[in-house]
Amino acid sequence: MTCTNSQSSKVDLGQIPSLRYKNVDEHMQWMRDYNSMTEQDRKEMKADEIFALYLYRLSTRLNKHYFKNTALPFVILFRECLNEYGWAKHYENEKELEKNKNL
Repeated sequence: MTCTNSQSSKVDLGQIPSLRYKNVDEHMQWMRDYNSMTEQDRKEMKADEIFALYLYRLSTRLNKHYFKNTALPFVILFRECLNEYGWAKHYENEKELEKNKNL
């Protein structure tokens, strides 16, 4: 299955390890202990890391069909939407700074 967005980029859901393997825990090693993170560690997490952790935890609670066909594409498209909004805001702020050199 592939997932497409408004920019026609495709995401091959079969390439995601959690969808290829029956037991995800055997094939994934986390670099951090997410169950005992400090507040500072949580604040320093990148968006992709947060989405990956969310998807991992969600995958243990949902059936495979719903996860693969609904939850995963939603998170991927939501991430891309945030990315588009973020870059648009960045360019808007850049133009504002060019207009007002005193800032």
